[in-house]
Amino acid sequence: MNLNCTGGDSATEPYIVAHNLLLAHATTVKLFMDPLATGNYPRSMRAIMKKQLPKFSKEESKMLKGSFDFVGLNYYTTFYVSNAPPSNPLFSSSTTDSRTNASRKQFTETKSTIYTIVKRNS
Repeated sequence: MNLNCTGGDSATEPYIVAHNLLLAHATTVKLFMDPLATGNYPRSMRAIMKKQLPKFSKEESKMLKGSFDFVGLNYYTTFYVSNAPPSNPLFSSSTTDSRTNASRKQFTETKSTIYTIVKRNS
């Protein structure tokens, strides 16, 4: 099925985009959602960050756990991201700790199906 989609496959691409969006979102949100759901940062984050990452006290952990009322997703812009090797720990920052290379160009408009759907329904 490719009746009105000149640049791709409208039968499959929306599902592929949504699938990858969910995976990317889950990876990022886990860093912030885990403390709210479990009272602690994800094990993988603690292993990478070690002493850089503050620890929650038992009281803080108890206070955080289950402290959310709503979780939403805002999709405003696109960056292309790829893996990057671990940085020198002497020059570590929140920018390098993600171990990613992000495009410097910000894409506010894209030819992706999700952009077309959102634009059409706005």
